[in-house]
Amino acid sequence: MSSLEVPYEAGSDSDLTITCGKDEYKVHKAVVCPRSRFFQVACNGLFFKEGRTGVVALDGDDPMSVKLMIHYLYHSDYPRQPEAKPLLLADSQTSNFTFCVSPNGTDLTIGNTSPCRIKKTPTKNNVSLDQQPNLTVHARVYALAEKYGIEALKALAVQKFKREAVLYWGSDDFLRAIEEVYTSTVDHDRGLRDQVVAAITARPSLLDRDQMRNVVKKLDLCWDLVMHYRMSNMPLPRRGPY
Repeated sequence: MSSLEVPYEAGSDSDLTITCGKDEYKVHKAVVCPRSRFFQVACNGLFFKEGRTGVVALDGDDPMSVKLMIHYLYHSDYPRQPEAKPLLLADSQTSNFTFCVSPNGTDLTIGNTSPCRIKKTPTKNNVSLDQQPNLTVHARVYALAEKYGIEALKALAVQKFKREAVLYWGSDDFLRAIEEVYTSTVDHDRGLRDQVVAAITARPSLLDRDQMRNVVKKLDLCWDLVMHYRMSNMPLPRRGPY
């Protein structure tokens, strides 16, 4: 479905209100219901109060993710969140998980090295190295899309996550995103889990980092990594005690 240029922010002719915390969105059933199984069912006035009251409260959801989800429902995309600077070694010597990256996502080094020389220009994946990593944002959007039955948004979140993981796999945001992925999805939902496994197995030296080991140990990611190496007949990394 193509994007719909309907000004939901202005509440023009809206017939449904979505609330999340202090945020309120005046939307259109004709837009949100065909794209979301949840809203399609919730707006059925015969069985659910939301259909009668015209108000859907998304209590307990992340407000930013809800905002991005609604933006997607109208525009078939959602924007980057630029709140902070990226955690690149060239920009910060205080990060506990630092990395260097070339503009094309290759020639990557982890460790206590001197600051990288990075030309901050857009990459071939249309992700600029001077942008804030949005890996955790994509993970949260993915989980919300699963919750509200928006399959196309799940696919888009996977696409965005995959592009950024190539560049920001050494960032603190990648660590946070891993935990988000493995605590917000069920084990048979492989969309983002497979992307996490692919990012790590493509760079085994990540497992030399204490921060990464600590994350791996407490999640099903440990099992996923073992099975990946087993199924691909690859030897398990043997660098340092685990």
